[in-house]
Amino acid sequence: MKRLILILVILCSSQFAFGQKTEEEKPKKQESSNEKKDPLIIQATHDVTIKLEEEKKGKKQKEIPIGKVFDHSVEIKDPVDEIFLYEIKSKYTKDIYNLDLTLDFTDSQSNEYIKKERLLKIEKQEAFHYFFKVPTLRVNRYYYIVSKYYGHDLLKIFEAMRDEGLNEGYIKTSWMRMMMELSEKRKPFYLYYYPLVNELVVFKDLVSKSKIDLTLDNAQISDSDKDELKRLTEFAFPIIKYNPPSIDLIVRFAKWAKKKSDFGIDDTWYFSNPEIGLGKHYDFLGLYNFYKKHIEKGFPVKTIDYSDKDQIDKIIKSINDKIQDEIEYFDSISNYHPNYLRDIETIVSAAENFKTFPLTFEKSFKRSLVPDFGLLVNRFPGNEYRGLPFVGVHIPFEPVNKDVTMAESRLSFGQRTSLHVGITLSSIAEDNVRDDLFSNYSLILGFGRKIIHHALRLNAGAVAYNKIDAINGNKSFALSPYLGLSIDIEIRKWLEKTIPSFTGNFKKSE
Repeated sequence: MKRLILILVILCSSQFAFGQKTEEEKPKKQESSNEKKDPLIIQATHDVTIKLEEEKKGKKQKEIPIGKVFDHSVEIKDPVDEIFLYEIKSKYTKDIYNLDLTLDFTDSQSNEYIKKERLLKIEKQEAFHYFFKVPTLRVNRYYYIVSKYYGHDLLKIFEAMRDEGLNEGYIKTSWMRMMMELSEKRKPFYLYYYPLVNELVVFKDLVSKSKIDLTLDNAQISDSDKDELKRLTEFAFPIIKYNPPSIDLIVRFAKWAKKKSDFGIDDTWYFSNPEIGLGKHYDFLGLYNFYKKHIEKGFPVKTIDYSDKDQIDKIIKSINDKIQDEIEYFDSISNYHPNYLRDIETIVSAAENFKTFPLTFEKSFKRSLVPDFGLLVNRFPGNEYRGLPFVGVHIPFEPVNKDVTMAESRLSFGQRTSLHVGITLSSIAEDNVRDDLFSNYSLILGFGRKIIHHALRLNAGAVAYNKIDAINGNKSFALSPYLGLSIDIEIRKWLEKTIPSFTGNFKKSE
C-alpha cells in the first residue's frame, strides 16, 4: 500500500509539472490569444461564453452565451435578400485554423466546405445594419454569417415592363424609377447610358451636314438653329428626352463632337462628363429594348412567386444566357457593352466569420502526461488468461482539449491515441517459470486509445517480465501481449476540490 501511495504521488507531481498552466499565467496567455484577429472567440470558463472582439480599442466586448439563441447584428453594404449561418465541415476546420484561411463564398466551390446552412430571419434593418437571432452554437466549430442577394430587383423591373410597356410621352414609369434605385445598389456599375463609338460618329455626321454654324458663341446662334440642334441631338440620343439637358449643354457637346477627328472607347464616357457632355442619363431605352428583343417572349405572363426558388433559378438562368448572347454581340461591334448587361447574379457576401474554439486554445491543448489506472488481461505461455491491475501514464501523440466533451470534439487519430507506460500492481511471478521485472512489479508498454469519454481508454501492448529457464535458472527479458481498459486519474481536480489550500500553495511554488 505504501508503494501504491508513493506511485500516485509521483503521478500527481507529473500531472502538475506537465499539465495546464497556472491561474497566474492565464492573463498573459489570454493577451497573446487576443493578438489574433479572430472576430469571435470563446472564453473557456465554467459558464462557457463567446467574446466578440471589437475593432475599436477600448470598446467593451460583447459576451454571447453558448447553447442559447442570441441576438446579433452585422453590417453589410451589399444588397441583401437573405442572411444565412453556415457551419463548416469538421474535416476542414484543422486546416482553416492552422493556416488562418478565410473562405470565399462567392466561389461555388466553397459549397464543399459547408456542412449545414440555416436561414436567419431578419428582424430589423437600420441603414446597412441587419438584426437577427442566431441559433444555438456548438463548441469547436467554424461558422460564417453570409448574406445573399438574388437579383430580384431586375426581375421585378421586367415584370413592370411587361405590365406597363414604354411610355411614348417620355414620362418616367414605375419600372424606370425601380431601375434608378437598382442603379444605386449596383454602384459603381451605374445603369447610365453611354453611347457606342458608332453612335458618336452618327451624331457628328448629323451636326457636320447641318447648316448650323458652331463657330459662333452660344448667344449668337439663332433660336431656329438651336431648335434644329436639339432635334438632331434627340434623334441621335433619344434617351435625353427623359431628362432634357439645357440648350447650352447641347451646343457645347455638339462643338466638342464636331472638332473630333475620330472617336475611341474613352470618348463614350464624355457623354456624361459634366464639363463636356450632356449629363447622366439612365439607360431606360437600352434595357427596354433588351427586354423586347430577348426576354418578353419567354417571360412569365403571371406574377412571379419569389419564394419558389426553382422557378426563380430557371428564370435567372434563361435571362443570364440572353445577357451573355447580347454581350457577345456588343463585343463583336465595340470594346464596350452597357452596364445593364450584367448577369442577374446571386451576390454572396461573407459578412462575418467566427469560431467557437476556446480562448485558451493553446493552453488547454498543451501536451501533458496523463496518469491512469485500470485492468489488463493477458495470457502467459502455458497459463490461462488472467487479470492484472495497473497504474500508468499516457503520453498523447497530439494535445487534446479536455474542456470540450468527447461528444462535441472531433479528434484526429493522433489526439485519440497515446503511448502508454505503467506497472502492474500485483506480482506475476511463478516459481521456475517467470519473475517480476523488478521487486513485485512488472513494466507494461503499449498504446492507448480514447473511447466514449476523454478519461476512458482501451489499451494494448505487452507486459515485460523476466523469463526463467527451467533447466539452468537463468533469467531473460520477455514480453507477453495484453489488452486493457483504463481510466485517467484527474488528481489535480480532486485535490483542488478536497485540499484547495494545498493546491494553491503548490502552484505558488511553481
